[in-house]
Amino acid sequence: MNAAITATMKSPHYILRSVFGHEEFRDRQEEVIECVLDGRDALVVMPTGSGKSLCYQVPALCMPGLTVVVSPLLALMKDQVDALRARGVEAEFIGSAQSMEEQKRVVRRVETGRTELLYISPERVFADGFPEWLRKRSVSLIAIDEAHCIAKWGNDFRPEYALLSVLRDELPTAPMIALTATADVATREHIIRCLNLRRPEVFVGSFHRPNIVYRVEPKRGTYARIRAMIDTYPAQSGIIYTLSRNSAEKLAEKLADDGIRAAAYHAGLDADTRSARHEAFARGETHVIVATVAFGMGIDKPDVRFVIHHDVPKSMESYYQETGRAGRDGEPCSALLLYSERDVRTLRDFIAAESDADVARMQSHQLDAVVAFCESVSCRREKLLAAFDEQFTPPCDACDICCEPRHTYDATIDAQKVFSAIARTQERFGISTIIDILTGAATARPEHKELKTFGVGRTTTRVRWRAIIKELIARGYLRSTQGAYPILLLSDDARDALFGKSTVELTTDTSVKAPQGPAKDGWAGKHGRGARSRRSSKQSVTGEIPATPQQASLFERLRELRRTLAHKADAPAFTILSDATLLELARLKPRTVQELSAVHGFGEVKIRRYGEDVLRVIDEADRS
Repeated sequence: MNAAITATMKSPHYILRSVFGHEEFRDRQEEVIECVLDGRDALVVMPTGSGKSLCYQVPALCMPGLTVVVSPLLALMKDQVDALRARGVEAEFIGSAQSMEEQKRVVRRVETGRTELLYISPERVFADGFPEWLRKRSVSLIAIDEAHCIAKWGNDFRPEYALLSVLRDELPTAPMIALTATADVATREHIIRCLNLRRPEVFVGSFHRPNIVYRVEPKRGTYARIRAMIDTYPAQSGIIYTLSRNSAEKLAEKLADDGIRAAAYHAGLDADTRSARHEAFARGETHVIVATVAFGMGIDKPDVRFVIHHDVPKSMESYYQETGRAGRDGEPCSALLLYSERDVRTLRDFIAAESDADVARMQSHQLDAVVAFCESVSCRREKLLAAFDEQFTPPCDACDICCEPRHTYDATIDAQKVFSAIARTQERFGISTIIDILTGAATARPEHKELKTFGVGRTTTRVRWRAIIKELIARGYLRSTQGAYPILLLSDDARDALFGKSTVELTTDTSVKAPQGPAKDGWAGKHGRGARSRRSSKQSVTGEIPATPQQASLFERLRELRRTLAHKADAPAFTILSDATLLELARLKPRTVQELSAVHGFGEVKIRRYGEDVLRVIDEADRS
């Protein structure tokens, strides 16, 4: 750190401004930092893109000594270290991909006391007497990132995380902060217990990501729909999640054949290939990554413009984390989930094969929540936030439900037919059997063919009946039990409607309509509440593309400068200057260092390193 920063090391606000280029803390960042500087433990649950890393990076630069950050992926550590170094911070990481000589170099730098932040993997904590070595260092803070890895019922379970309390035993005086993007109450308690946090302050931020547009569509015409999304964001970054490695490989190959810079990423690839593909994506050389959940933690790229779920995710927590990898820069972005009941059946088969009954029960409950979200007929954002015990009042103006209002009709007679079939079979059967009865299927059970409701809905297709029943479940008239063979149960409202005490309204088309071209994904730049980004008191970035040809031209010149600077620094482009910063530069066109300091993201180090080049490009653009 330079002398000016060293002299004011106890001021978090000065560190925030001079190192990170921000004027104000947001959400609960300042509360967390004060807690840590006070020497207390903390558990931080804040959504992706909310700035969790500042909650330990700022204290690390306020306090003398070493901050140790446990992080699950080499790529994540490298990206964060690159970003910190670009800001003039002495940061290092130790990972298995490094040579022994490189690891020894890092150890020597730490031992000299020059390193401010040291990133390590959880596995490294238990290697070669590492805790004992740390005990001899002046450790001021321990940060456990991606702390949800402790929960064995999650996608990202890492056994080593459950043993990290050894750091508390070896470093009893250092405060410990655990951070994650998602954790329900049970997972929070589990984290606290496993890490042996001492009376921690628990900080839970809002999970509302207003810049993300959420959509759920039926899984048909899948490749065309994916291409429409990619074409909406030409030459920009996106992630497509699939359930299987084979699907990831095939889809990436097809996209590449169509001229898209795409690559597959999954656990079946060797470490060098995974690292190279992650690096290419981070640098913007690859535009689209088609991945399994292996491409999860460690996505520190702020300018991902879209996330597509090619298959149904396993839990709302997974869905939230994966969609949250879009728009970390606060700019408009899209999240598209392609839904099919076949995917749900596949996932239920996986759960049925789980040997641990408690884990299977938790996974089944998580999948039920995903199905309810996908089949919801009300605001997606309201449903998503409710999964994290957060209330939201619709409309959000940035989901398919709110932006494409659906017309309703009096569906009382249709509903009564369904309710009657369920009642006459003593609420002992599931959707398929009830549809067999309504449509008068030849394959129906003999005893069902004697019912008065048998065949009363034969003029309506099975697909339509299934959609009606799904909406009745979503609206609370019916309940579907859990398990391998769920059955339908009537609610009190359903019984009232069955006996004519109330009416039922449903949508005229309960299936989600596919959009008529890529323009449908433009809501985020046009709709108010759902698309509004949170900014500091600096000049706001609107979230739109450059407004004039001159701004667009300057933006491209600045992007070219950024590529050159990133190549020289051997670092991802976003660690040099973010897209949001380039957009603001193109609009404001600062002429002096003082004006440059008012631009979002420009701290003292970045002004010193890149300011002259940026001002030169702006001046050249004006004269051309």
